[in-house]
Amino acid sequence: MKKVLFFIVFVLLGLCSYAQVSLEINSIDMSRRDKIQERPDVIKLIANGYPSFRIEATVTNNSQDSIWIRYHDYSGPEDVQLQFYDYGRYYYKSLSWILKYDDNLLLPPHTKRKVVFWTTIPTETEVPEPSLGLRPWHWRWDTKDPQDKDYLKWFERILPSMKVSVVYGKETGNPRILVSEPLDYQAIEITSNLSAEKSVDVRMSLGYLFDLFNCAVKHVTKYEFFNKDKGMVECPGTSWTMSQMEEERYKLIMTNLLMNGFDYNRRNDTLLFVFSYSDMTTSDPECVYVRSHQVERAYRIYSFTYPFNLFYEESSAEFMKAQKEIPMLYAGNIEGFETLCATRPNLALIPNYLAVRIVIKNGQIVSPSCLWRYGSIGVGTAG
Repeated sequence: MKKVLFFIVFVLLGLCSYAQVSLEINSIDMSRRDKIQERPDVIKLIANGYPSFRIEATVTNNSQDSIWIRYHDYSGPEDVQLQFYDYGRYYYKSLSWILKYDDNLLLPPHTKRKVVFWTTIPTETEVPEPSLGLRPWHWRWDTKDPQDKDYLKWFERILPSMKVSVVYGKETGNPRILVSEPLDYQAIEITSNLSAEKSVDVRMSLGYLFDLFNCAVKHVTKYEFFNKDKGMVECPGTSWTMSQMEEERYKLIMTNLLMNGFDYNRRNDTLLFVFSYSDMTTSDPECVYVRSHQVERAYRIYSFTYPFNLFYEESSAEFMKAQKEIPMLYAGNIEGFETLCATRPNLALIPNYLAVRIVIKNGQIVSPSCLWRYGSIGVGTAG
């Protein structure tokens, strides 16, 4: 029985681009099926037991001209592709049309039409198989014998980067590429008939981590330490309200953390986020450290202009060696943190570190969370 896995309740990037011809994904289903009806007279058998994607989308033509989105005599197997990003690499998988009527799709001016595509998920092979329609050809799953829970975790990991591209207009001699808009997480429906038992909590959409973070910082006890003479300043009952730009930045960071393997227990866990800046008041984060009971990661941030390839270097060991306060922050050791700051001779006087500690108990955020703003503590010892 097919079930709705999750509805994601935030807009990942907040970016919408107007175009005369647009493609918007409405639903994605990843299910195990033994056949699929591509056309009224064509049924394709799926024999390898792998799940497959069924993607519904809407094409809108806001131009003054009629457009052949699909013209049979000019359509090839590489004209429709699914793009996704996984572990530092973009992949492209050929899609097939599911057509109810004929092989041609003509879109008159100022009209829209629903289109449907399908493809199997990548198949692991001993040698590269270009015939499987995947580029790059070589593919390996994280586990030797992947189960439903592995496919579901992979699905959630690649979801934010999933796009459909369609080559159209070949018959005019001026072909164009139509790429789907960023997923609208307030509207898209994600379904599957795979078993979610022993899998991630269905709330673990790629939006949930940012929602968790954003909710936690709405009620924090803030600690600031920039001046050893004044000591640490405690500000209970504080709220951090992000600007629109900050929301976009931190959403991207959370998404990339999950895409790069960060995980946590949705019922009971302690999360620590540490962001470093040249100057927190004027710059974007340059490095992010994150820790749960399961995973510890640190990344240098490359550029926010590459939303699904945000990190360019994994640097957990280097970050931990330099930042002696990390164990204290994770443990919530306020006094130990203050003592460490007070004994460092080279404490920076500008706020270039932001740390947020979130405790989850029985699926709920323990409030208030802790937020620290402090200058670079350095690695020296008091003389």
